[in-house]
Amino acid sequence: MKKYLIFILSFTIFFYIFSCKKSEEIDPSRALTFSSDTIFFDTIFSSIPTAHKKLTVYNKGKSKLTIDRIWLAGAAGSAFKTIINGQITDFQEAVPLNGGDSLFILISVNLNPQNLSNPYIISDSVMFSVKQREYKVRLKAYARDAIFLNNAIIECNSVWTNKKPYVIYNSATVSPGCTLTIEKGVEVYFHDKSELKIEGTLIVNGKKDTIVTFAGDKLTKGYEELAGQWNGIVFKSTSRNNKISYAFIKNAVDGLRKEAVADNDTIPELTVNNTFIKNMSGYGVLAYASDVYLVNTVITNCVKNAFAGLGGGNYHFDFCTFANYSYDFFR
Repeated sequence: MKKYLIFILSFTIFFYIFSCKKSEEIDPSRALTFSSDTIFFDTIFSSIPTAHKKLTVYNKGKSKLTIDRIWLAGAAGSAFKTIINGQITDFQEAVPLNGGDSLFILISVNLNPQNLSNPYIISDSVMFSVKQREYKVRLKAYARDAIFLNNAIIECNSVWTNKKPYVIYNSATVSPGCTLTIEKGVEVYFHDKSELKIEGTLIVNGKKDTIVTFAGDKLTKGYEELAGQWNGIVFKSTSRNNKISYAFIKNAVDGLRKEAVADNDTIPELTVNNTFIKNMSGYGVLAYASDVYLVNTVITNCVKNAFAGLGGGNYHFDFCTFANYSYDFFR
């Protein structure tokens, strides 16, 4: 009887161990898992390559498996670009993945202009095949065409409208005696360390419900409130009669910088009203021996000073708020 019980017990243990080993074999329906089912880029400009986003592919089983094929559905013609397991490619075969291990796929977007005024969405997918089972991770990007200026001299007496955003590389300059007028709703974005230089006159005609925006060109998560992304708007010593109304200026080194003027009057070279200036790694407004008039304007979260008037000058403030909370930097 004991021998019979020992045989039954041994058979049961053997069957259990064998069943467990079988369960560890690759189940194609559960072979791979992913850090996300969709990689989304918000917002990108055509012609500007984006930073990479990471997709992590996991094998959470104990056994090694081979991914038969990884490919970008749109192949070489896609606006999305992939680095698969360290290689710049849109296609890779026989990729081994140990049990409990993972691999990285880096994804970026480099989109050709579509000549569209309105924003649009582009899509693709990264595909995976394991033992005739296919997986899909969707790729989406919210895209916009833009007008690009690189070390540009702006045509005299230009008017910018809100049909497309403007993106500035390095600098864009308004020459002495010329005027740049920016109409309501215009968005002006600046690449790293770029600036708008005003040697003539800048007129910003924002409205209460359609403000004019000046910001860095990195619009992805993590950059929304990051100071110091671009140099700011610089008014040179020759600049006169500048007026900024209903604007939002953010994330620069100095939001507005006014160089010294050689005159003896108190007529403002720069008037700012109904404007929000935020997140500067230097100054919100920095003026040297100038005449500046601020009305109903908020300047906040600047590492050095919200406002600095140096070397003399005349500075007039009506209904303004200066508030540095230092929520993400040390002052």
